[in-house]
Amino acid sequence: MQVVPKSPGIAVLASLFIPGLGSMISGRVGIGVLILALYAISWILTIVLIGFIGVFAFWVWGMAQAYHDAVDWNRRHGFIS
Repeated sequence: MQVVPKSPGIAVLASLFIPGLGSMISGRVGIGVLILALYAISWILTIVLIGFIGVFAFWVWGMAQAYHDAVDWNRRHGFIS
């Protein structure tokens, strides 16, 4: 069985378009779903204006977490990224 390293760049790019997707790609499905759910809830809360902060915060968190998850996955499997 061959293990292929995860690309931190692809993970960040995926989370740029769909927050949490990069973490899901990197094997951290739970945290990815949490980020996506909080992002969606923040969009709903934009009706009362408080959600704008959450939308931006969860979007950025999703990208940062995706990068960290991909690098961590690579490190656990013996790849240097």
